[in-house]
Amino acid sequence: MLILTLMSGCNKTIQVQPFSGLYNSQQIRELWIGCSSAIWKINPNSPDRIPFCDCSTDAVRENYEPEWMINMTDKKIKELQAIVMLKCNKWRMRG
Repeated sequence: MLILTLMSGCNKTIQVQPFSGLYNSQQIRELWIGCSSAIWKINPNSPDRIPFCDCSTDAVRENYEPEWMINMTDKKIKELQAIVMLKCNKWRMRG
């Protein structure tokens, strides 16, 4: 019975968010560390830094390919900030 129960879990489909698979581990780490460092400078004691940076890294991967990040202009920075805030500030807006 136990084996049957365990094997039934093998047929389930897990849905994964569509990320650009073009980011390597180093690039993902750099995105996360850049976010964390920016928040640390503003508020070193922020308890929300980790979930916010996880979310912002995911938002970048969902919306942009790595090449887009190479030459950041003020326009690109504002666009990126808007996307991250729209996706990642939902948890801050709890009533």
